[in-house]
Amino acid sequence: MWKCVCDCGNEVIVNAHSLKDGKTKSCGCLNTEVRSNTAKERFGFVDGTTLSGISSSRKINKNNSTGVRGVSFDKKRKKWVAQITFQRKNHCLGRFSKKEDAIKARLEGEERFFGKYRKDGK
Repeated sequence: MWKCVCDCGNEVIVNAHSLKDGKTKSCGCLNTEVRSNTAKERFGFVDGTTLSGISSSRKINKNNSTGVRGVSFDKKRKKWVAQITFQRKNHCLGRFSKKEDAIKARLEGEERFFGKYRKDGK
């Protein structure tokens, strides 16, 4: 067993065989970095946002009864609700008497929150 200092500064105890065979290259920080970069590339993470999740070409969920992502009807208040999730936070965009107003608020919210991240410009 060898006590090694990683390039990142962490100390780690490593099996001599793993060192000789080149199986151990870091304290584990390299694996974390590789996984992080792979996830960013695979899922398109930018600033805590999944780019595939904000694409306008994304399908609407089967249980969506309004036909518009982020717009629902609040039966209790008898109002249309517009909301958007961005960087893992849900933002209420308002409650409206008319469905059209909720749709408009959702589209404006998409532009405000997603605008600079969308590749398709929509």
